[in-house]
Amino acid sequence: MSKKESPFSPADIKKAAGSLHATDIPSESKLSAKATEAENAETMDTLEKLYRKYDGDLDSIFEELDANPEKAKKPHNRPRDAHEFALKFIQGFYNLVEDEDIAEEKKSRK
Repeated sequence: MSKKESPFSPADIKKAAGSLHATDIPSESKLSAKATEAENAETMDTLEKLYRKYDGDLDSIFEELDANPEKAKKPHNRPRDAHEFALKFIQGFYNLVEDEDIAEEKKSRK
């Protein structure tokens, strides 16, 4: 199966990103934002505990998460501590494009 190519180049995306501006969150969305913060805090705590459980062993951590440790294991990306690991994991910093493509393909099969 051939991989779809994006109609946008990295330069196009970078140029468009420069025109983005911050927006105010409507008051009704603030409750949703607080719920998301609480979920993120709980997820952060869970990921930090997992990091400590395996004493920072990325292979074991990512195996339990059923995720790919490739990006996290690069010397310049290795987390310094449990908090940094959890934060970067939640933000998607360790995601690989190939992993996201596989996840989308699995969703479309359902």
